[in-house]
Amino acid sequence: MKYLTIAIALICVAASTASAQDRRLFYTRQECAPVAQMVRETATQYGETALFTGENTTLGPNGELFRGGAMFFVNQETGTWTLLTLYQDGVACVSAAGLDFEPY
Repeated sequence: MKYLTIAIALICVAASTASAQDRRLFYTRQECAPVAQMVRETATQYGETALFTGENTTLGPNGELFRGGAMFFVNQETGTWTLLTLYQDGVACVSAAGLDFEPY
């Protein structure tokens, strides 16, 4: 947790020193449902299984921070992947999803 706090502070400092043209801020809409439902749908629709878990921080449109867990799912045969953010109230949201997963 200490390292996450330090990382967020460094990102905030770096973002505040960047010019307005260099800064990209996106507001997105996320699909959300109860955690069990999201995990089940990710597994059945895309054949993805959990690869790793961690902690996640999402920045809201008013600058508020939302902290939660994160689960990264991947189908290593097809290359599809999904990143879910898990919140304390039992809701999970798709933070990102994509194609062409490859181990680094």
